[in-house]
Amino acid sequence: MMPIMALLILSLAGGVIAKNTVVAGVIWNSDNSAKVPLALVAVTCNSTLKNTTSLSDGTYAVNYVESEGCSDGTTATVTASKGSLSGSSSGTVHDFGLTVNLAIASVTLTPEFGIIAGVLTVFGALGIFMIVRRK
Repeated sequence: MMPIMALLILSLAGGVIAKNTVVAGVIWNSDNSAKVPLALVAVTCNSTLKNTTSLSDGTYAVNYVESEGCSDGTTATVTASKGSLSGSSSGTVHDFGLTVNLAIASVTLTPEFGIIAGVLTVFGALGIFMIVRRK
C-alpha cells in the first residue's frame, strides 16, 4: 500500500513541479578504454551554455530548469577537453513521463590534429637541418 501512495503522490506532484532536464554522460579517452576524470565539459541546450567538470569516474551531469527551454526533442551538444585532448557529442532530450527529462551524451577525447602536425613539423625540420649541416 505504501509504494502505491508514494507513486500517487509523485504523479500528482509531477503536474505541479516544473520539469527539469538532466544532460549526463561519461568522458572517455580516445580508444574508449578508460574514463577521463577532471575534464572540462561544456553543455549547450537551446542556446543555453552550462559548464562543469567530469568527476573522478569520468561522469558529468548538468541540470536545466524548465524556463531554459531544454525540453523534449531538443538537442544537447556536449564538448569536453583535457590537456591536448578534446571531443564533442550530442544527444536528444527525451521525456520519459517523469518529473525529469533526460539526455545522454558520452564524449570520446582525441588528440588535436594541430599539436600532432606541429610536433611532426618540428621533427621534420630538425631532421632536414641535421642532413644539411652534415654536407
